[in-house]
Amino acid sequence: MESSPAQGIGEVLGILVAAVVLLSTFGSLAAAGLPLLTAVLGVGISLATITALGSALGFSSTVGELAMMLGLAVGIDYSLPGAARQSWEPPPSTASSAPVV
Repeated sequence: MESSPAQGIGEVLGILVAAVVLLSTFGSLAAAGLPLLTAVLGVGISLATITALGSALGFSSTVGELAMMLGLAVGIDYSLPGAARQSWEPPPSTASSAPVV
């Protein structure tokens, strides 16, 4: 199976658009990068597993592309609540209150 240079350009553009949207939403590179990092890590592990088992189990050639598209979407969506909570949660109070005895 030969890959053309245009293969995978949709996924790269999708990651770039998601990065721009997340960066404008959260306003922080760390908060925007967390959902992207978890999505790309999950997709990498999934694609490695699909590649390893694909020939033995007779997977179609489109399984990897489908896993990449769904993995990026689900990975970003499921990590957003955690990133949103961390970016919008106020810092802990530094005022020390005396314990009630």
